[in-house]
Amino acid sequence: MLREGASGYRTGIDDLGLSPEYRETLRQLQDRAPNVVVAEIDQDGFLLSYFGAIPGAPAVTRDRFVPRTRFDLAVVACGAHVGIRKNFRGDKVAFLNELRALHTLGLGKCLIPAIMDIDFDSLTLTYSYILGSVLREELGKRGAVVRDRDVPRNLSRAKGWHIRLEEG
Repeated sequence: MLREGASGYRTGIDDLGLSPEYRETLRQLQDRAPNVVVAEIDQDGFLLSYFGAIPGAPAVTRDRFVPRTRFDLAVVACGAHVGIRKNFRGDKVAFLNELRALHTLGLGKCLIPAIMDIDFDSLTLTYSYILGSVLREELGKRGAVVRDRDVPRNLSRAKGWHIRLEEG
């Protein structure tokens, strides 16, 4: 699957547009660890970057970060490329369903992100990071009210959710 998935689109670390200082820091960290977390992705798709602004990517500050309710997502540097690591938090069924879907779509010659890594022990998949606009952001800019499908039922207990929902 990795061999078949490796043929897709890949973003290089230099393509992220990080400042030279942050790129150098990232390279130094990669000398000690194969995969370095560049940013966390919150429930609404905003990035909390540990290496400065990533041009074109929607950003969030630590105090506005809304943790993901289902699976953790992080932007990771893997060698010379950038990926999105999805941690299935032990959900084997969801992990295998996603692997099956990716494999089937790849066989059908669909344009899907390259599969960069599969970890069966920790149930994580790493896909290639694709630069560009985020659909949710583009819809919001045009006035659409976009809410997450995993909004908690009792919003009063969820810190910050009422503000984020009002913002759309």
